[in-house]
Amino acid sequence: ATRQFATVGDYFALPEAARAGLETLGITDAAPVQEACWTADGPKAPGAAAGESVCVHAPTGAGKTLAMVLPVIAKTRWSGRGSPGRALVLAPSRELVAQYETLLRALGADPLAVTSATLGAPGGADRLADALEADGRAV
Repeated sequence: ATRQFATVGDYFALPEAARAGLETLGITDAAPVQEACWTADGPKAPGAAAGESVCVHAPTGAGKTLAMVLPVIAKTRWSGRGSPGRALVLAPSRELVAQYETLLRALGADPLAVTSATLGAPGGADRLADALEADGRAV
């Protein structure tokens, strides 16, 4: 049997700019790890898309970054609250910081402060604190 893929838009009401941004990254269909994170059993069941906590283990390239970032952006940027919320994203490597920044920009979140401070290095915590004080919407 052929597997039917849900689109990212089946889980989130994507603004046109975000849909286009994801398409430029080659993303239209939800990957299996994203479907597993966003819902317990199909687009209508609770999961991260409904604000539930999830824990996932998947190989590199499976789609974990989008699986974790999209629910946050949907809630903080597209919720219609008037003022966009803020999010702090912690990543364990500079490469993941760059990946998050690319994805945030594609979704229209346009992070104001992005840093790849290494907290174990001298001055790393100070660099992170300075970035947070710069009033970034997403770090």
